[in-house]
Amino acid sequence: MGVLERRSDSIPAGEPGGWRAFLGEAREWAEGKSWLVRLPLLLYLAYALFRHLTVDDYGSWFAALSLGIHELGHLVFSFLPFFFVALAGSATEVVVPLIGMVFFLRQQDFFGLAVLGCWLSYNLFGIARYIADSRDQFGVYVTVGGGEAQHDWEYILSTLGLLNQDKAIGGLVWLLAAAVGFIAVGWGAWVLLIMANFKRTR
Repeated sequence: MGVLERRSDSIPAGEPGGWRAFLGEAREWAEGKSWLVRLPLLLYLAYALFRHLTVDDYGSWFAALSLGIHELGHLVFSFLPFFFVALAGSATEVVVPLIGMVFFLRQQDFFGLAVLGCWLSYNLFGIARYIADSRDQFGVYVTVGGGEAQHDWEYILSTLGLLNQDKAIGGLVWLLAAAVGFIAVGWGAWVLLIMANFKRTR
């Protein structure tokens, strides 16, 4: 029996058994924790997702932080060729939430995964809007240190010969953002449901 338990624990997370083990760990973590404390945050995350889905230029509570991270990405990688500097802003908006998700996963904060997943979704919505605006450039853009702002994705897509596809590429990123958002909110709701059910059956 002990051998079987050790084998189960060692199943990689990518395999079906690993996924079942992951869900089991999430259930164990959620049991006994307060769902009421986390419910307002989840409701806001769901509301922000709805607004991103229905309003093109909506900015959530995360927007200012995401903008700062975007500009920081440009600064940190400013030593690279300009193509990669332009790409670094949006890339950093994706990488930072992913790093946060890895951190929460290592800490076994399974509700935190939902929060960071929603943040990633909101950033992807912003990136999708940015990409789709490459030719029109209707948005208002900022740059660190002043001066005329460079539209990152106009430069990136022009360099790749894909500028005429800006709307299509932006649309694909929008769909990815929506999928990530639904998964994150659904995951958060499932975690809170486990917490609530444990309270009722205790």
